[in-house]
Amino acid sequence: MPRYEMALIFRALNRSETISAMKRVGESVIERGGQIRTIENLGEKDLPFKMVAHSQGYRRGRYIVMEFDGKPSIVSSMVEYLRRDVDVIRPAITKLRPFLNKTMECDGPKKIAPPRSLSDTM
Repeated sequence: MPRYEMALIFRALNRSETISAMKRVGESVIERGGQIRTIENLGEKDLPFKMVAHSQGYRRGRYIVMEFDGKPSIVSSMVEYLRRDVDVIRPAITKLRPFLNKTMECDGPKKIAPPRSLSDTM
């Protein structure tokens, strides 16, 4: 299953409300067949500009990053769910690329001869 990163901006909530909102989002990932790998709370910060969600304007928000594994079909249903959640101001889900396990060896610098004429380059 591919790995995804979900970046969320929650409205500014107190500690217990933030925990319950994070649990709710995490449970929705698990209900859809996903496996949560990491959850990181980046804290409450001023938003870069006024954001409007659910007919309200926000100037502060709590940033959360969650990594999860899941089928590609989970993304569209999660975005739909997050857009309806009243605590989420802005959801974003991106697919993470797997790291390459190959190691490449460097043979050192190689000399490359310049082209003899301009027509050789075309």
